[in-house]
Amino acid sequence: NLEPQNQSSFEVGADLRFFNGRLRLDATYYYQKTTKNIVRLDVANSTGFFYMRKNAGVITNEGVEILLGATPVQTRNFHWDIDVNFASNKQLVKELDPSVKAYTLASGYEGTQIKAVEGESFSLYGSYWLRDENGNFAISENGTRIKSSDTKNLGKVSPDWTMGIGNTFSYKGLSLSFLLDIRYGGVMYSGTVQQLRTSGLAEETLGNDRAEIIDKGFVYKDGQNTGEKNTKAITPYQFWNTNYDKSITEANVFDATFIKLREIVLAYQMPKKWFEHCFIGSLSVGFEARNLWLIKSNVPHIDPEASIFGPSSVGSGIEYAGIPSTRSYGFNIKLTF
Repeated sequence: NLEPQNQSSFEVGADLRFFNGRLRLDATYYYQKTTKNIVRLDVANSTGFFYMRKNAGVITNEGVEILLGATPVQTRNFHWDIDVNFASNKQLVKELDPSVKAYTLASGYEGTQIKAVEGESFSLYGSYWLRDENGNFAISENGTRIKSSDTKNLGKVSPDWTMGIGNTFSYKGLSLSFLLDIRYGGVMYSGTVQQLRTSGLAEETLGNDRAEIIDKGFVYKDGQNTGEKNTKAITPYQFWNTNYDKSITEANVFDATFIKLREIVLAYQMPKKWFEHCFIGSLSVGFEARNLWLIKSNVPHIDPEASIFGPSSVGSGIEYAGIPSTRSYGFNIKLTF
């Protein structure tokens, strides 16, 4: 009964130039619809199989891509060019087969999952801290937070938008360029942060000379709010080891927004007159550095781009013991003949 997966798309755009090219705009709007998505579904082993493939849903992607460029300063020897690249994509699971309530795209640890649920974007699901109607923590009689017995949507894994801002300054043959990379929105789960906190290796676990902690919230007894503010003091070990355990997904979920200095390039183009009587047409030398500075991040201790599934995977919202990111430096020589 398997049918081919179908994809239809619509795209419209404009490429505009003003003031002899000193102001440039390239804008695109797109809408993509994928129907009869072929997915792998687990089945009871009593059938003699482990899984089956089925046409199970309709997914849409709608968004814009905008490239805005300008040359604010242009003289005989000096140029300043700036380019801003903006992209925003809204993904939506429009429809799932009635037999499929939710489709798991990727799994992490202790029930953490990336799911496709009808009416939502691909989202991170997992356990969470119980709270009252005002958002206050539900605290057990022993002074620690109470976790849920079920799971819920903790946020979509894709960003609301991304942006790159590039600047290039050129003076005669010398040029300097740098690129800022911005991601806004989306969430991620960090198993590395969880391990650091529960083992007492994260800086924030040091606290106030390891003084006991009274967690803010209301005491719950037999599943009911007693109306009493928590006054039970617990050790830093109890606070971090219990409240931030890997079984509580929400404790280790963070806003994945970041700003990075992605790249710097310094290059020098040798004057052509130097090679007028030589077989060399042109010669330039350059130095480049990448992934230099994580300017802003809401995820402590790690690079928010880290992922055990890879940055292009649907499971990019889950990280566990990822390899630390590194800076890279390079030198190049370019010749033409």
